[in-house]
Parts: sequence; structure tokens; C-alpha cells
Amino acid sequence: MIFVSKTKSSDDEDSFSCDGCDICCRYINIVAMPPKDMQDIDRMIWYIYHGAVIYVDNGVWRVNIDIPCLHLGSGYCKIYNDRLDICRKYSNLTCERYNMSEINVTVLKTKEELLEYAKEELGIS
Repeated sequence: MIFVSKTKSSDDEDSFSCDGCDICCRYINIVAMPPKDMQDIDRMIWYIYHGAVIYVDNGVWRVNIDIPCLHLGSGYCKIYNDRLDICRKYSNLTCERYNMSEINVTVLKTKEELLEYAKEELGIS
């Protein structure tokens, strides 16, 4: 289990550019319901077995899967002018490159890490 904590500071979103950056185009990150029993934990283990990483960020559970967008070029979006609304609305203040808020994230990469976290933090065993 990995616990990540970092802080950055800035207040001007316009000073940051996505030029040459494709970090957010290399994965999907889906909010998941927090597990409430072993059946839910079993589902999360299934995600891990398929290459996903589970993130717990201030009580919000996320399933992260490294899979690049089909329209990703070498550091750029091949359909930038016609990109999806979700891409247009993505703020560079929430990306890994320029995140400006304090981050306290638990990273669960293995079955054992998930089971330990479930037992210690959720009381599920």
C-alpha cells in the first residue's frame, strides 16, 4: 500500500499549458462506490487482477486503468478541434502535471494491499 501526499501552490490556471503533455490521455479513472462488504472487495480485486489500480482520495474510491486514448498522437491529441466535451472541460488544475491542491491518496495495487486496507480502515474482513 502506498500513501501519497504532496502539495503545490499557484493560483493562475491560465499560466499552465497542455502543450506537449498527454498525461490525462493515457488512462481512464472511474469513481467507484466504496466497498461495504467482502463481495465489493472481491469486485475490486477483480479490477486489480485486470491491471487496475485503486485510489482512495479523502474517502472517494477510484479505479484507474492505464489505457491510452485511440486519438493520442506523440504528445498531442489528433482530434483536438473535435475532441469530446469531457476533454474540453478538463481543467489543468486537476491534472497530475499542475495539481494545485493538497493530495492525500492511498494507492492499492495488490490484493494484499486492498485486503489490509479493507480490514484496517473499513473493518471488512
